[in-house]
Amino acid sequence: MEKGLEKLKFTERYKIYYDGYLISREDIIKKYVDFLETSFSKKMRSICFALHTGSICFDIMAIFMAAMICILSNTFNVDSFISSLNENEMILYEGKRYRWLGTKIEYNQKYLVFKKDKYNKSGDLIHILPYNKNKNKIQRYNGFSRITDGRGIKETSEVKTEFLSELLKVDIDSVPSNVDVSFVVVMDWTNQLECSKLLKKIKLAYNDGKTIDLLDIVTASYYTDNGNRHIIGRNPSKSDPVLKITGKISTARDLIVSKHGNKTIGLMVLGNRAISKGSSELINLFSRRSLKYIHVSTDINSLSAKELLSNNQDDIELFALTKKFLNKHYNSIKEKNRFALELNRQINNILFNSINHIIVKSDSLSEIYRDFWKTTKIIERSDWNQGEKRYFLVNAVSILKLFRTAAFSMRELETAMDNSYVLKPLERLERLKELVQRIDIIPVVNQCKTILFLLEKMYESLRLKCPKSEELLMQLKQATEYKTAIIVPHNYHADVLVKSFGIGQTVKIIPINKIENSEFYDHIIVTGNISNNKFNPLNREIAKKTTVLLYDFEYESFKIQREKEYNFERKLNESMGIFDEDEPDITIESNEEYFDIESNYDWERYIEEQILAGFNSAFRSYSQSGESISDVVAIGRFSNDKYILFSKYYQAVVYDSLNKQVKETQVSDLTRGDQIVFVKRNDYTRNMVDYLYGEFMETYRFPEELRIASKKVLHWKNSLRRLKKEKNLTYGDIAKMLKAQGSILRKSTIRHWLADDSNVVGPRDKKVMHHIAVITRDSEMSKDPEEYNKACRLVRNQRIKILHLIGKAIADKLSGNKPPTDSELEFVYNNVEHLTEILVLESIKKMKEPVSVPSGFVNRPISEVEIGEIMYG
Repeated sequence: MEKGLEKLKFTERYKIYYDGYLISREDIIKKYVDFLETSFSKKMRSICFALHTGSICFDIMAIFMAAMICILSNTFNVDSFISSLNENEMILYEGKRYRWLGTKIEYNQKYLVFKKDKYNKSGDLIHILPYNKNKNKIQRYNGFSRITDGRGIKETSEVKTEFLSELLKVDIDSVPSNVDVSFVVVMDWTNQLECSKLLKKIKLAYNDGKTIDLLDIVTASYYTDNGNRHIIGRNPSKSDPVLKITGKISTARDLIVSKHGNKTIGLMVLGNRAISKGSSELINLFSRRSLKYIHVSTDINSLSAKELLSNNQDDIELFALTKKFLNKHYNSIKEKNRFALELNRQINNILFNSINHIIVKSDSLSEIYRDFWKTTKIIERSDWNQGEKRYFLVNAVSILKLFRTAAFSMRELETAMDNSYVLKPLERLERLKELVQRIDIIPVVNQCKTILFLLEKMYESLRLKCPKSEELLMQLKQATEYKTAIIVPHNYHADVLVKSFGIGQTVKIIPINKIENSEFYDHIIVTGNISNNKFNPLNREIAKKTTVLLYDFEYESFKIQREKEYNFERKLNESMGIFDEDEPDITIESNEEYFDIESNYDWERYIEEQILAGFNSAFRSYSQSGESISDVVAIGRFSNDKYILFSKYYQAVVYDSLNKQVKETQVSDLTRGDQIVFVKRNDYTRNMVDYLYGEFMETYRFPEELRIASKKVLHWKNSLRRLKKEKNLTYGDIAKMLKAQGSILRKSTIRHWLADDSNVVGPRDKKVMHHIAVITRDSEMSKDPEEYNKACRLVRNQRIKILHLIGKAIADKLSGNKPPTDSELEFVYNNVEHLTEILVLESIKKMKEPVSVPSGFVNRPISEVEIGEIMYG
């Protein structure tokens, strides 16, 4: 039953609500849906991009369209389906479970026959119903219950049938009970709970007032990184979902290539985070002919989206909210609710935002910068050992970047960060001096000494006062805007501004990696020409006014960036048929002496080109050795020049100094500037929560109930490990055994549970603990599996409590507060004070594929000396 989309005009037929607010009446939203209808109505496969304001309204409408396309593309044949049912197979009829008996013909009429077991003392209740009138009400039941009384299953909503009848233009008896195609949706909403909340808030209105929830029309599930499926909303038949939501493109690929369940006809990738973390995999999916519909949607400033478009623009249809497009198509908002108002504000920012730069005068710094550049160029061309050369230049440029972007003096930095986790500039310079002392090429030594001299000179220029600091304070004093934010390169920049100037009470300070497009400011002040994949100073939609503080030597790169933005937007307009002959391309001409030091010697590039390649080569042999090994998926570098190898299932304990909170964060979600809490023991490779949990246990500070619960958590894992070892099973074998008991778990989930670096407490699905007891034949677990579920809940709650205590203890330590005597907080505080260190993540880079590494090297800070030993023996 495949119908075209070109004449459906969804926004005219249906009103779409989110969280109770009408969002589909806005002109730009209608334009977006029209664009999707046009793109998806073509007979050939479609790849289309949308670059918008970042409003959630676009995600909601994209999900709505994915659901509608699946219903209209449904190829389900009810007669073939009924023919495939086996006798005694469990089915659903009008949402209730029955046992299928088959069909029969009496008096030239065909009938459906099914039964409810042991209906009364007389036996089973047999249902015999006319075939044509009832065939579309039959569904295959894919759950594990074998009870036919329909308990726990609500009746199928008549509203759903009525809505589908209206959508498909068929009578009610012809509405299919199943949909056999799916859309995979990758979203920035990165966990099951957030996605569930979002989908449950989407509602449709039709036929002058009738309403229905989206999840009453289609089924949906969220898939974790390990492939675990979590049903969202109702799915009484436990059928393969129509909407398959996940947070990663790699998981989406697994769902797309899977041979089980519905045919996947489309892929949507919504949000910058999802695109940036899987751009190479996304490009590969573009070429999959089985995907008829591919849609990528994100905010217009996404660097990853720009790169994808630059490489593939000829094959992609485009919807972009450029200034010219909005001038042509936008009038005013139709609704006055918070989502429409936010969208209106974002559009007005694109149309009317002012981006100003202020040249901060400092003749001494400008002269030093130019000399630094000239000397760097000489070193770069020298015959010095390539590895040492790049290490020296990368570190020197990193220090220069601190000086360039600092809105505080070095004395203020050192005072604020005294006894802190940030390596001070002079300490970093001393390390470079030690490196230079080992060089035996005299010309190179002299040039390196010149670099160190220039950096020391720049440090002295900024030691007591900082020109950008003075300009920043002047800007804040003159600011009359209601909501102002300062954008800085790192978390510790924010800490210094708060501690030195008291900024942060009325003005928000945001490290660049923490910026969210959902936030709005009247005025943002950027402390230099800084940018990343989420933000650059030329972003329009998050503020009415942007002020960028630049030294004169920063202006060249800022100007080039601005010219590239102009040319890119002009090409977007041309792709949409918007031409302006009066605005030709700007030819980007930089000063011939301009040398982009910072991009050439960026830490991430250095890690990728030098260390990552060395690690990959050095560690290959370990996979064949007898040592205990871990799969490393990323390498990071800290601001104190130490490194870290992150294993696959490690969760870092990250301290948020602005909110004074601590949270456990997956490696894939770590970003530059994160402050990670470690135990100061070189042999300890678990996170701080694990360590403190063990300390509470060993010192008998837990109540007996929690001590017993902790042992039960270890017991179920050890029972599975013992089964695997004794029977010589694979993770896949265990997954199959659990599936035979009724679980729907993948082998990757089992591997995650049993990995040495995993801190999984227990399965979330209560039934799984019973299934584990059965396959392991564990007598203790079999007595009462629910006790083990209860134990897992107790341990999870305690781990969350410890996280909160760590955050409070770190905040108290840094502010000088002392906790109450003999309290849990005091115990955590003492451990934090004496046994922890906080390191700032300077950069993090993924391995192209996991590398086997001796477990002793992972998940802890390692020195440059250890790196040398690993890479070169």
